[in-house]
Amino acid sequence: MRTHWPRWAFASFSKHFANQFAADPPLHLFVEGDDRDTARKKDFAEFRMDGPRIREMSKGYFRLYIPVNILVQSTMDSRDTHRIYRSVGKAVAAFTDTIAIYKLGTDPVIDDSTQLVCMTLIKDKLNELKVNHFGQVDTTTRLQQATVEGHYEGFITE
Repeated sequence: MRTHWPRWAFASFSKHFANQFAADPPLHLFVEGDDRDTARKKDFAEFRMDGPRIREMSKGYFRLYIPVNILVQSTMDSRDTHRIYRSVGKAVAAFTDTIAIYKLGTDPVIDDSTQLVCMTLIKDKLNELKVNHFGQVDTTTRLQQATVEGHYEGFITE
């Protein structure tokens, strides 16, 4: 079953964040790998996930570690300098304390939608929720960018 862990993790995390960003007030969220047409969007975010990093702690007992990064992009507006901060706040709120990984997919036998593991947001000195503002990245476009990054861990017995 380990073969499916990365796919299930990506499906579950991307679905969780898409649902969070769809809540009122909505902010469009692209999932890494989606086709993107951003020309008409003033504000949007992009979900990116690394891992899972998998380590067998002891025979049949595994630690999953998943870094998640949300890129936020906002059109600059001299009448509303807080615009990007509202979008960043939406991203911060999307990092809930726990996210369940479900066996999601199209195979009716393997992908039965049951819960595999519940991942927990790591909150310590090395893994705090990190917000980074990059400001206007390119002087020819009036766009600001920021990232929000958090790390999750969970344990599975096989």
